Amino acid sequence: MTVSGTVEHVYEYTSGLVADINVDSQFKNDSAISAIRPFLVRITVPTISHLPKPGETVFFTGVFNTVKARQGIPDEIDFTQSLLIKGISSTAFVKENDFHITGRNQSLFWKIRYLKDRVNYFIYTSGVDAATSDFLSATLTGDSSALGHESRTLFSAAGLAHILALSGAHVMILAAVLAIGLFPLTLFQFNRLRIICTIIALWTFAVMTGLSPSVTRAVIMTTTVSCAYLLGRRNVSMNALMAAAMLIILFDPQSLFLPGFQLSFAAVAAIILLHQRINPFNHHRLFIRTAASIFLLPCVAMLATAPISIYYFHYFPLAFLIVSVPATYLLTIVIGGGVVLVILTALSVPHSFLCSVMDQMYDLANKMMEWAVSISGSVIDNIYIDGVTTMLLLLIPVSIAALVHYRNLSWAVATVLIAMASTASFVLSRPVYSDHELFITTESDVTNFLIKEHSNLFFITNAPETRVGYMIENYSFRYKDYMGRRKIDSLTHISGLTESENIYFDGRRLWWRGALFAIIDSDSDLRPMIPRPDYAVVCRGFRLDICDVDSIINPTEILLSNDLNLTRHDSYVSELEEKGIRYTSLRKTGLFHLTDK
Repeated sequence: MTVSGTVEHVYEYTSGLVADINVDSQFKNDSAISAIRPFLVRITVPTISHLPKPGETVFFTGVFNTVKARQGIPDEIDFTQSLLIKGISSTAFVKENDFHITGRNQSLFWKIRYLKDRVNYFIYTSGVDAATSDFLSATLTGDSSALGHESRTLFSAAGLAHILALSGAHVMILAAVLAIGLFPLTLFQFNRLRIICTIIALWTFAVMTGLSPSVTRAVIMTTTVSCAYLLGRRNVSMNALMAAAMLIILFDPQSLFLPGFQLSFAAVAAIILLHQRINPFNHHRLFIRTAASIFLLPCVAMLATAPISIYYFHYFPLAFLIVSVPATYLLTIVIGGGVVLVILTALSVPHSFLCSVMDQMYDLANKMMEWAVSISGSVIDNIYIDGVTTMLLLLIPVSIAALVHYRNLSWAVATVLIAMASTASFVLSRPVYSDHELFITTESDVTNFLIKEHSNLFFITNAPETRVGYMIENYSFRYKDYMGRRKIDSLTHISGLTESENIYFDGRRLWWRGALFAIIDSDSDLRPMIPRPDYAVVCRGFRLDICDVDSIINPTEILLSNDLNLTRHDSYVSELEEKGIRYTSLRKTGLFHLTDK
């Protein structure tokens, strides 16, 4: 099918590119173009000479596959779920010659989005160091592609990963810079014009960075409060927060299930309810109260977001308690300076001193994070909680807010009871796992065996040796929750002759705890076996008569692997059913699983 649309996102890899495209028209056989109902498709292009950019219009030809949630091993990270949440309904593989860039979308929305490239240009030509430029690009435009893996890991371990993701804090910084820059309008009694200019600038920023839930929430809240001021109405922060949530869910219901949406609203709600209420100093001691408020702000946000963060990401950074206040505010100043830097660069105003100061501040923040992370036990990882425990933990800051507001014994008791219930839920919800499991996974291009033996995880594959390194890296990420929950230390590839207490593998036969598998991925594998196999796993590469597998190898059951060509698979199914031979199609049943409890 040949279609055209607008590029939404581009992800560049060494082997090619992945792009999300909003398809809105289709080419018919007579080359006529007809409009269709828009849908998002993620395409993979193995090699390409010219990298497309968001906002460019393209047309391409490919075979479209509907995105469906697949059955993986327990606790496996399912990438298809993330695609569905983002609204991506199809995927396609596209050859380079079938992919063409036709122009740029010139709607107002995309003209604003194009400002992102211009801002990045000003950042990288401003004169700051490369590390500072990469940080500013991530925090001012949302483009974190230049940030290395080490930088991301450092921010995560220090509990400051949220700074790299655009959020309400970045909107507040931009609003503060705008307030200073537009202050002359206030002096000349044009306060309403200043507010209107600020709202327009913030919405431009939100559109330029892709309308992420956290940024959109902050801009809607700012707009609501500003409109209340312009109309002479009283504003309530919590009402503005709820209005923002309702509007975002109305236009994008899927955002409710995104971690970013949940973390953003939980943090702001906690700040509104608790930040000033738990400050122990009264307004008569303004300096001390302000200092305490600066310290309490990130702590309150962490208290509210910790249960959600642990539920999704399974770790808690204790280093946050050490570096949160100084590093957060240092980086906040750097971001604010970045806004000024972009403006000065665009106006060709000399700013070498500002560049030097920003580089030193960013370097100091990095050194603080590195020091905190180097402390033993700075991160507690592999924390797994279920939904009930998460909800109970989220009730704790709510009960604390009620306790601070009403100041009576009943809410103190309620807080203690909720904390006890959370602990009990965490203990009781911990499942008991088998020490021994075997899976044949659901990949469509290879046949993989995964074997769990106590705290070790092994995998056997019929993929070429050149792919094994990539597969280990990929599976270490995909199966990290499976491994983390079961205290598995490592993922090990088995190849060639392997003998252990419960595993024997010689390239053709796999024996595991009394079950014998014959792996048939070429015609030469069709030879008699002694003893008789329990399972004959027929994989891609076998092309002979499927009934010969039953007559020559004589397994108890034939397993048709997921990586078989679909036409060949269907032909084998017909022959086996006609002959009454016992078989299982893994393409139809999904995951194959054996356990020894």
